[in-house]
Amino acid sequence: MPYKDQKKAVQRRAARAKVRRKTDPEFAAKEKAAVKRWYESKYKGNPEYKAYKNTKRTMNRYGITVDIYAALLAKQHYGCAICSAQHVDTKGKRLHVDHDHGKGLKAIRGLLCASCNLGLGQFKDNPALLCSAAAYLESKK
Repeated sequence: MPYKDQKKAVQRRAARAKVRRKTDPEFAAKEKAAVKRWYESKYKGNPEYKAYKNTKRTMNRYGITVDIYAALLAKQHYGCAICSAQHVDTKGKRLHVDHDHGKGLKAIRGLLCASCNLGLGQFKDNPALLCSAAAYLESKK
């Protein structure tokens, strides 16, 4: 069976299942239970697999390898690029890959802890806003 036909068959099967889930609550409940069992067997029962999938997803999103990530981490002395908080890889958690939103996902600036990454996002990556916030904090000392 050629790949193109196989892909169409999978798409047709998925479309039929989607319709059936909407019209048959018993089928939807069985399918939901099956997905829950699969999730629990893959993730809850195997933390290494969860860490592996998280790493793979991150690396694919930003077009980097584990070696490039490790090199960035070493270059930053194993800490956040902004606050220098030391990175401890527990439960598959790692520093966030910071990228330039104007240039796309492949324009990596560095690695940030969750707090610094969220902070930059809240200030819309605008240096003027960050300087204004810093001046405000300084004036309130």
